[in-house]
Amino acid sequence: MPHLQAGRAPVESRDRVSGTHRVEVDLLVAKAARSIARQHGLKPVDAIHLATAVRAGADQLLTWDPHFPDGAVLEGVTCVRPHLVGLPQPLEGFPGDE
Repeated sequence: MPHLQAGRAPVESRDRVSGTHRVEVDLLVAKAARSIARQHGLKPVDAIHLATAVRAGADQLLTWDPHFPDGAVLEGVTCVRPHLVGLPQPLEGFPGDE
């Protein structure tokens, strides 16, 4: 996989309330996504999400996507189901819930 620690991707905007920010999908992210897709058997769009999270230095990827198993650590990023503030368990009845 291409080395992603060379620098952080340009931040287009940052949401101070949620702590999220958008990261540009550049050639480095695209090449990493291709490698991640092959290594983990992910669809290209899922690999782009993961490669972008890695590039941004994220330690968690919050997703309802069943292609990212809850608790799985891929490329050093832990995939977790979102929780509502104050609820000890994730919401049920969403895609990927069995």
